[in-house]
Amino acid sequence: MDLYQFQRPFRTVKHHIWNRGVIPTILLLISLTAESSDTGDKGVRVISVGGSVTEIIHHLGVSGDLIAIDTSSQYPSTLQHLPKVGYFRSLSAEGVLSLEPTLLVGAKGAGPKAVLNQVKDIGVTVKLFTQEKYDIQSWRSLVTEIGQYFDRTAQSSLLINSTLSQIGQLKKARVYPDNQLNVLSLLSVGQRGPMIAGKNTMPDFLFNMAGFRNLGESVNGYKPINNESLITNKIDMIFVPLHMIKAVGGKQGICNNAVIKLALRNQCNVVFMDGLLLMGMGARIDKALEQVIEAANQVHNQPFTDTAIKNAKSDALKRFNQ
Repeated sequence: MDLYQFQRPFRTVKHHIWNRGVIPTILLLISLTAESSDTGDKGVRVISVGGSVTEIIHHLGVSGDLIAIDTSSQYPSTLQHLPKVGYFRSLSAEGVLSLEPTLLVGAKGAGPKAVLNQVKDIGVTVKLFTQEKYDIQSWRSLVTEIGQYFDRTAQSSLLINSTLSQIGQLKKARVYPDNQLNVLSLLSVGQRGPMIAGKNTMPDFLFNMAGFRNLGESVNGYKPINNESLITNKIDMIFVPLHMIKAVGGKQGICNNAVIKLALRNQCNVVFMDGLLLMGMGARIDKALEQVIEAANQVHNQPFTDTAIKNAKSDALKRFNQ
């Protein structure tokens, strides 16, 4: 039996009144139940930390028990009125416990560990859902595990099957050749080189499904890439999480970067995406893939401006060598 199913407290009648008859007893039970509800019987009180986990919980129909979320849980909008307990990797015991939860669920990496231990010591159940890789099988396992934990196996199966079906249809809608478009997921542009998404990241998972070549495949995780290594490749598209738009200086800041200019194959194609879609393995990976493929189809159909690109690269090379 699932732990979640044991969280709801039982309401009891304190006075034995059988000698007054069955009907009065029923009426008293109804009265006590209503009184219990009015006086704040809290039942299951769930805090969800980690945008992907919160998203899946919502899709499985469990969000009605949520009393708080973390700042990475930006979807859906209907949950944004809930209190925030900070970022899922830097929680505080006081912030969590002040809301009197019975259950804290989250993505791997939630913590710090010492805070989670404090929360457990008070009697709050803590459940972190593991997800070691970024691929279809790991996503299916994550959705299945969350569905089983919350007794929503039918809903999790429906989500998995509908998503896989949609992914299959999206792949058929591609108009570009497989493994020909060179793409990059950019988080920042610094002196150490652009910070990009390498292997074992959500962008890399999306790019593989879309039939792209990830130019960050030489690194693992989110790390800077060597400038010279990037310049030797020809970038077709750059994907950036929307919340980083100011940090990278918008499209102009990216396209005017000397290193990026030298690495471009054709036009400077920058796509800003919802951060949870681009970087989170939640319930909308089909929506993320749809946006990625639609952007690639547009790039594939755009004219090649050879002269303009050569002029831009010449100017960038001069500045890069100064």
